[in-house]
Amino acid sequence: MSLTVAIIGAGPSGLYCAEAIARKRPDAHIDVIERLPMPYGLVRYGVAPDHQGTKVVTRVFDRLLQKPGLRFLGGVELGRDIALAELGEDYDAVVLACGASVDRRLGIPGEDRSNVFGSAAFVGWYNAHPDFADLPVEMGGVRSVAVIGNGNVAIDVVRVLAKTPAEFAGSDIVAHARAALATSNVRHIHILGRRGPHQIAMTPKELAEFAVSNALVRSCGRKTCRRGSARPIRRCAKSGKQTSPPCAASPSLRRMTGRSAFIFASTPFPAR
Repeated sequence: MSLTVAIIGAGPSGLYCAEAIARKRPDAHIDVIERLPMPYGLVRYGVAPDHQGTKVVTRVFDRLLQKPGLRFLGGVELGRDIALAELGEDYDAVVLACGASVDRRLGIPGEDRSNVFGSAAFVGWYNAHPDFADLPVEMGGVRSVAVIGNGNVAIDVVRVLAKTPAEFAGSDIVAHARAALATSNVRHIHILGRRGPHQIAMTPKELAEFAVSNALVRSCGRKTCRRGSARPIRRCAKSGKQTSPPCAASPSLRRMTGRSAFIFASTPFPAR
């Protein structure tokens, strides 16, 4: 009797799991069940629109989904359309590969204000994720943006915010985001991190992309400022002079919230 497997989630982890099972058990019947109508998960809705090379992996997934014995079932939500107990009765094995679909609330003052977003929502907004198509992003009056976090997602957000409309040529950024970003008046982007420059989570490739941008953003050698937050340095593209923006705890940054956007792209510490 052939093996039957249900995989919940059609992102990279779910599809790589399906590939491994199909390779080990060619006779297996595998159903990949996805809440959204389209597969690929973070490759489709998380990778930056100007990183088309990273999205080439979808060609591998396309070939996988065409294999006999493997089905993609889109628009089916666990808990709404089918229960986990039902799947346990119908399949020999059930794999949960659905990941985290929403941002974690931080529980801090001001996170409910306008133009304050978690990175999952903001990235989903410019990547055509159906859950975030109506995110109320207002770019016209924004001159300063603070991005909390210094990993690859934070740097993706910074790069998307800093690009001109012409620089999106060849990308697959969704039309509503491209139109909104075209009205942007952003002049300053502050990257805030809780650790020093040696602990930044971005990869060298992501960091190197700043070398071809109009402004170079780099961290200073000091681990923390007096108020305890990392202080990156901005270098003026024309004069070459370095200027240090205020830290997250300073009054001047708090006053900036009226005309700024804040994107939380960091992973908060677990709640105690």
